[in-house]
Amino acid sequence: MTRCGALIVATTLAAACLACQPQQPPMDVYENMPKFQLIDQTGGSFSSQALAGRVTLLDFVYTHCTDACPIMSATFQEAQKKLADDKLLGSKIMLVSLSVDPTHDTPPVMAEYGEQFKADPAGWKMLTGDWDNVWDVVTGFKLATR
Repeated sequence: MTRCGALIVATTLAAACLACQPQQPPMDVYENMPKFQLIDQTGGSFSSQALAGRVTLLDFVYTHCTDACPIMSATFQEAQKKLADDKLLGSKIMLVSLSVDPTHDTPPVMAEYGEQFKADPAGWKMLTGDWDNVWDVVTGFKLATR
């Protein structure tokens, strides 16, 4: 058999194998992420539209929290390192930490908090904004507020 003939056979077999693979059903969509326009740790505007087409890991923090928030942020720091090593951070996967205390957590405060965890602003956004916008996002994710 010639190289060309072997290539045609290999290509035909590969196509046949792919055709026999069961189709994966589409994933269920339970809710859509709320749309938002907030401010990141650099002081720049950041929109939920910037997350389109990317997997997003999102947590809710406040910078003067002393119990769960530092643990979640340390976990994000570990995830950030692994995602950066795999060349996924920012391009395919985003980390987002949203302050639930926007009155205190201004962009400079969020930047300082992010520096504690070596947050790379290209792949880990520390978001804040005015209270009404933050409240809309929190309730849009259907979080318990009381």
